[in-house]
Amino acid sequence: GATRPNWRELDDEVLRRSTIYVESREPALKESGDVIAAGKELIEIGELIAGKESGRKSVDQITLFKSVGVAVEDITAAELVLNAKASAPRAGGS
Repeated sequence: GATRPNWRELDDEVLRRSTIYVESREPALKESGDVIAAGKELIEIGELIAGKESGRKSVDQITLFKSVGVAVEDITAAELVLNAKASAPRAGGS
């Protein structure tokens, strides 16, 4: 993915026609060349889930989720793996 301010993977027309959803505005505006180039209002995915923002209003509307990653996601994933490993039976039956 394009996770540098000067990298792009989407063309201007797609960005113009899209409603853009992100994990968090601040990192997206610092790290995503696509988001920076779009110059549009961003909707955080949490706002959509909480019902503070609406989703698509028509089948023709383009919704775009731009993920640049948030540290808490990495920490949560690592914790899930660690907990699964800790509770898994050990080889050899002990």
